[in-house]
Amino acid sequence: MNSYSLGVIFGAVIIGLICGLVPLIFGLKKGQQTMAIIAMFACVISGAFLGALLAIPVAAVFTIVIWSMAHGTTGISAGFPPVAASSVICPKCSKTIEPGTKFCGNCGQPFA
Repeated sequence: MNSYSLGVIFGAVIIGLICGLVPLIFGLKKGQQTMAIIAMFACVISGAFLGALLAIPVAAVFTIVIWSMAHGTTGISAGFPPVAASSVICPKCSKTIEPGTKFCGNCGQPFA
């Protein structure tokens, strides 16, 4: 490797470090230390491969994940309205059905 190649790699790692500071600081402030450290390493590694082209999106994704973890909106239900406790979900078509219904009004699935 010549000095130019080493300089490019070193510069890309520095870009990854700088981009990784955003989710690191944000995660530490939100009490998500483990995720903050993982985000920092992911940004450094992605910066080493593709520089800012990959490090910036990785930093943005980790910042969003840390924010959602801190606000309790993780998992499959994030962004979906809550289903009432008394509602029943049809196992065939996943529609919300009123309790006591004998058949699903959408697909005809019988309920016991």
